[in-house]
Amino acid sequence: LLARLAAAQAPVLMAGIEIKRFGLEQKVAQLARILNLPVVTSFMGRGLLADTDVPLLGTYLGVAGSADIMRSVESSDALLLLGVIISDTNFGVSEQKIDMRKSIVALDGRVTMGHHV
Repeated sequence: LLARLAAAQAPVLMAGIEIKRFGLEQKVAQLARILNLPVVTSFMGRGLLADTDVPLLGTYLGVAGSADIMRSVESSDALLLLGVIISDTNFGVSEQKIDMRKSIVALDGRVTMGHHV
């Protein structure tokens, strides 16, 4: 996981609702600072990390939101999804399909990288 993030040209951390549900905001903020990752939130996770000093870009809303955030997320070669529920609510208005082969997903007690669990 760390090697994949270190090798990435455009890594992005997306924080989702599970971060709030499990009280992990400070730990995720610390991780983002240590790894120097730009951070966005999912639609369901909007408002997360607002009171921290992480490089928070805003909330990913696909074509309905900021073009800069959309480009950052959709072109990321290492999208770290922490607590983000993979659903139409969070990704239904994406301009292009997120390439899950380039994503690292930590959700519901599991971590997957591409198609590997």
